[in-house]
Amino acid sequence: MILLYFICDRMMIIMATSTSSQPRTTPLAIATLLALIIGCLFVAPFLSVIALAALIAFLFTPVYNRLEKRIKKPGISATLTLIISAITVLLPLTVILILTVAQLSTLSQTTTTYITNHNSDLAAAISQFVANINSIAAPLNNHQSIITGQGVHDFIATAVPAVATAITSIIIGVVGSIPTAVILTVMYVILFIEFLIYGKKIISLIHAISPFDRATTALYLRRVGLMTNAMAKGQLLISVVISFLSAILMIFLGLGDYFFLLLVLFTVLNLIPLGCGIILIPITIIAILLGNVVPGIIVLVLYILVSNLDSIMRPKIMSREASLSAGLTMLAAFGGIAVFGILGVIYGPIIMILIVTTIHLYADRKKAGS
Repeated sequence: MILLYFICDRMMIIMATSTSSQPRTTPLAIATLLALIIGCLFVAPFLSVIALAALIAFLFTPVYNRLEKRIKKPGISATLTLIISAITVLLPLTVILILTVAQLSTLSQTTTTYITNHNSDLAAAISQFVANINSIAAPLNNHQSIITGQGVHDFIATAVPAVATAITSIIIGVVGSIPTAVILTVMYVILFIEFLIYGKKIISLIHAISPFDRATTALYLRRVGLMTNAMAKGQLLISVVISFLSAILMIFLGLGDYFFLLLVLFTVLNLIPLGCGIILIPITIIAILLGNVVPGIIVLVLYILVSNLDSIMRPKIMSREASLSAGLTMLAAFGGIAVFGILGVIYGPIIMILIVTTIHLYADRKKAGS
């Protein structure tokens, strides 16, 4: 957003100076504008790793500052901070992702094997499911069947191979991207260290090239900092806590073998307003319809209690100044995922807070001018 305003500001300077007595400003403004555009296009394929390095460096800057004050050597302090961040964030995340991929593979193999070797059991389960659904809907549908066993069987026969193929493609993609991951890891390490060492100079440079006055630029930077902390330390923490407890609840339904897969899936879903209930509630209802009535009801009741932790934790760890409405948060999260991948869940709201801040500033100045 600052870059967009800078481009507009440079264009205004070019137009203003084209008829002024300072023609030398125009070539410099054009060169600066072109350098920024070319630079953005040049690093576009690596925006995700740049954003990740900047995000983690920002979160661990207090650790780096403490180490730098004691050691007095920026390089060593940045390296130690990198090690600390890897131990506390990246290593656990890597282990969880590896276990998740393994459980994805197990799920694919188990599902295919079960359908192949247990057709009779599957048919009985489908019949019970269909009978329960039709029994519930009978008073509302003049006692006519709304689904049939053959229809459910055809759906499963079509959907399961497609899901298994998708899971296999994900696993193959993860394994095949290892060489690229190594390159991106090296890039991340270098960028992380440089963001720590030159962080203050980067902020000074932003103030220098910003078309806004110093107070407005500081407001943007402050909002970005608050939203980054809110998403990474606040929203992510809330999501992990609720997802961990929700994944434990799924053990009551016999899904304990997929704990880490559910944990990752729930964590991502809980970053948006609808939450992991999108998946948890339908699974629980299906389990109840298949005969697991008591465990299903227990899971539903406990999930309602767990989901209310959000309203308890959020006011204590998240700033109101960095808050977005539920609709904007959902749009920002899905938009971020579409552009940056899974980490877009964090980047999207940061971009959205810049957009909202810009609109509010413009509205405030419009009112002040009128």
